[in-house]
Order: sequence, then structure tokens, then C-alpha cells
Amino acid sequence: MYVARIASVYLRHNRGPGTDRSILLFSSVSGFKDSPSLFIYQASKHGVIGLMRSLRSYLSSPYKHYLRINTICPWVTQTETMKQIEQQWKQASLPTNTTREVSTVATGILADDSLNGTSMFVEGGRAWEIEGNIERLEAQWLGEAPSKSLAAGQELLDDGAIWTATPRKRCSISNGIPPGVPREKLNGTQQNGVRKS
Repeated sequence: MYVARIASVYLRHNRGPGTDRSILLFSSVSGFKDSPSLFIYQASKHGVIGLMRSLRSYLSSPYKHYLRINTICPWVTQTETMKQIEQQWKQASLPTNTTREVSTVATGILADDSLNGTSMFVEGGRAWEIEGNIERLEAQWLGEAPSKSLAAGQELLDDGAIWTATPRKRCSISNGIPPGVPREKLNGTQQNGVRKS
């Protein structure tokens, strides 16, 4: 999350006009399918896809940042982590990715300026976009009525400005005062309307 924030600030400030900029987040199949006994890993990979989904309309909107954000979700890739299951995987004739194949797909996503808000499933060096099918088939897997209600709610929420448009009550932290420190203990603050010298 912090890296995406830093990258978005850097990318929107360090470019010429009309320059395409993109953030590519790495998730895995565990971001959208079960990964038995990999509890923390699976939760974190779901979080990566969730982060992309929450940022895709915000970062790409013309009045915000003109940045693209996508996610890549490789299936089993030949890395040190996978060594312990490599033999069983090969015996089952299941496809694997090489790191070069995953990086080739990643380069293609970064180079294609039409892609924004996608998750690409990578298997055996081939890639499939999964976000579009989730949207397209929503009424089938969720049902017509809930799908219509969900669409109306999403339209209302739009780009998320509804959450942040309301002025919030300022707290002492937003005034620069550390929490738990009484105002009268700070040098140069006002006490009863009189500035301390």
C-alpha cells in the first residue's frame, strides 16, 4: 500500500505531458483462488488485488492523476519457494511459469496503455484477464436483483469522493499537536487567548 502511494506521487510528478505511466502490482492465483494452509500468503494476495481495485478509477481519472494500475497473478512459477512441490507438479503434467515468462507478461501489461484495472492470470507463459469476466458474469453468480442493487450503489460511490467530500472535524494531530500533550505545555501556543512568549 505504501509503495503504491509513493509510486503514484512519483509518477504523477515526474513526467511530461501525454506520457503513459503505470503501476503493476504482483499478486498470485492465491489472490482469487484457495491456497490451502497458506493463510497469511493468501490474505496478502487478496489484499493486493483489493488495493488495485480500490485505486483503478481513482488513479486513472483525468482530474486526479492519469495513472494506470494493474495486477499480475501468476500460477506456479519456477522459484525456490516451489522446489518442494516441483516433482509432484511435473508428474501431474501441470503447467509452470518460468520467471522470464512472467516478466514477459508483466512487460506487455506495462506497455499496453489500454489496460487499467485488470488482473492477469498467468499460467504456462500465457495470460488471461479475469476482472472483465467477474464484472460481465456478475448477474449470473450473484443474481439479477443483488447485481442491480450493487451496480446502483457503485454508481453512487463513483470514484470515492463521496467519502472524502464531507469536512471532517479537526483533531489535535491535524493541528500539529502530539496526542496526549496538554496545549499549555507546548511552547508558543495560546493559553486563554494569550500567546505565550
